[in-house]
Amino acid sequence: MGESPQGKSTPSENKEDIFRHAMCYSKGMATAYYPTVDNDTCIGDKECYEVCPKSVFDWDEDNAKPLVARPDDCVEGCVECAKACPVEAITLPA
Repeated sequence: MGESPQGKSTPSENKEDIFRHAMCYSKGMATAYYPTVDNDTCIGDKECYEVCPKSVFDWDEDNAKPLVARPDDCVEGCVECAKACPVEAITLPA
């Protein structure tokens, strides 16, 4: 379990949520929109983690890298994390 930017532990999704998301994706009812982090490029400055308005990221203290912990919370069209990254290590779907 990771830590959110607010410093609170975040629970994993429950089985019903996972099943609902899987059904939506398999039926073409939803499209995935969430960030992808290139860990080889990432410099671990926490800019994406701190700027995300929906707390999509957790922070991996051991590797000093962001983790996309809550991809379904990402808002389609939001690009704040990608804009904040000084080394362009974050990509989002077109």
